[in-house]
Amino acid sequence: MDLETAIRERRTTKNFTDEPVDPAVVRELVELATWVPNHKMTAPWRFRLVGPEATASLIDIAPADKKGKVVKAQTRVLVSCVVVGDPGRREEDLFSTAAAVQNLLLAATARGIDSFWQTPTIPALPASRFKLGIPDDEQLVAVVHLGFSRDERTVPPRVDVDTVYSELP
Repeated sequence: MDLETAIRERRTTKNFTDEPVDPAVVRELVELATWVPNHKMTAPWRFRLVGPEATASLIDIAPADKKGKVVKAQTRVLVSCVVVGDPGRREEDLFSTAAAVQNLLLAATARGIDSFWQTPTIPALPASRFKLGIPDDEQLVAVVHLGFSRDERTVPPRVDVDTVYSELP
């Protein structure tokens, strides 16, 4: 699949089949994710494939009304960014990590894998961070659910480019 097609066909999926994504494929997606611009080549991103024990821990820790949000797909990747004290570098590294997540999503789409970029609410809880061994110097950026959608893909409406684009003199 070419890049433009992957960009246009990427969709957020929340209703996945029970089929997991092979860890070797996840590793390939992560490798592609790291090919993003990164000022000073700090490689601040961290990717953790969330296994069964880590998943069970997250489900145990999650509040009762959030337990169902822990497992959307059988395969999940927790993405974080190593942060430093310098505000400028911290911002650049966070933006670079977000771009790495987008690369991961597009690489997955190109392989016919559906995805969902979820805010890492449950993993960000202090008890979850402790249980998962997430260091204090990492900011959680995403839980990326990977798998295969049970639903037909639909194309949501997009804003007209003229509403978001202008040319400055």
